[in-house]
Amino acid sequence: MNSNEIREGEKPFADPKNFPRGLGRSGDFSILEADLLRRYGATLKGLQEGALQPQNEVEQRFVDVFQQALNAESRLEKIWVKYLKCTTNKTFYTMFTSTTRHNNIEDDDDTYTAELEPN
Repeated sequence: MNSNEIREGEKPFADPKNFPRGLGRSGDFSILEADLLRRYGATLKGLQEGALQPQNEVEQRFVDVFQQALNAESRLEKIWVKYLKCTTNKTFYTMFTSTTRHNNIEDDDDTYTAELEPN
């Protein structure tokens, strides 16, 4: 399967929410992967979300990969899977490491709220 069989997006794909410095500067994608995402990402996203209808067998295969949980085979399918892994299931970190430490602290709601409010 050749990536040229999937139509290019009408405009370059970007995801400023997850990659504010750009796909190429995120460190998650190689130069080639970032370039392919910029060129085809809008189409891939539209196909996955159902906003675009597949126009050929390759695009239909791409849709089937995500609707029927098939294994990604083409380069674009694999890159899109990688993109989805980078943008979903983010790890949540907290400021506290132990719950036993908080059991000894008196319950003073005003103190906690003042400490947790952003500056």
